[in-house]
Amino acid sequence: MNLLDSLRMMAGYNHWMNERLYGICTGLSDEERKRDRRAFFRSIHGTLNHILLTDRGWLARFNGKPWPFPTLDQELYADFDELRRERGRTDREIGEFLTGIAPERLDAPLSYENYAEQKFTHPLDLRWFISLTTKPIIADN
Repeated sequence: MNLLDSLRMMAGYNHWMNERLYGICTGLSDEERKRDRRAFFRSIHGTLNHILLTDRGWLARFNGKPWPFPTLDQELYADFDELRRERGRTDREIGEFLTGIAPERLDAPLSYENYAEQKFTHPLDLRWFISLTTKPIIADN
């Protein structure tokens, strides 16, 4: 299996796993999902929101656009059903991006700037991005 096919397979797994994860979270009350668990993004809802935000931010960069969010903890969706719907939409966008990308683009340079206005350029190599999105972890403290 070549790298691009592997990335597409991992994106499909990511979508499937997100559907399972959000399905499990549906069984929790909104209060329980938003309860402060002393995690980096406080709650289950905050963590799921952050993962969606960063996936969208990196997709923007991959498409030559600037990072669209002022902070990493910006709440995109307070409503869980809307957050879940948008997670599915973003997973489909990740799949579409990988379907439309040419193999040689994986070696092309990706340039971007972080919040501290530091500039970076490195190959687009998406293995790290897909591996991050396929590891949803929620611990109950």
